[in-house]
Amino acid sequence: MNQHKKKASKSYPQGPICKTQNNNNTLRKPPYSNELNALKTWGRNILFVPVCVGCDSWGKAKKWRSYGDTPPLVLPDGDKPSAYQWPVSGDIVLIQAGAGPGEEVLEELIKALLVGGAKRVALHSPSLGVSLSKFWVKKEAAC
Repeated sequence: MNQHKKKASKSYPQGPICKTQNNNNTLRKPPYSNELNALKTWGRNILFVPVCVGCDSWGKAKKWRSYGDTPPLVLPDGDKPSAYQWPVSGDIVLIQAGAGPGEEVLEELIKALLVGGAKRVALHSPSLGVSLSKFWVKKEAAC
């Protein structure tokens, strides 16, 4: 009598980085995020996370990596910041912007980093005339 039972469909929990839903169904991890996540997992104290964007972002990231303290994250030229899941929860972030990204891209990146949980975001962009004096703070929920 129970031959026509409907099979229950399995539901799989979505992972925090690889399977987050957006318009393209998944957000990608930014370059070098696995290294950053590994340092956090090992309990390493991270003062700030550099994010390289714009002209020569890969060259800047290579220079940050040579310091050996904190691996930088990279927004590849031409990519939208909203296409990535930024692993910066509880971190202070320094955006190092070269020539190339417009103010719209930088604003979108700042928003994406704050949504990703960054405590503060500072912007260093000599091409736009901005040098560490401009920063954004994540709004805390009121008690």
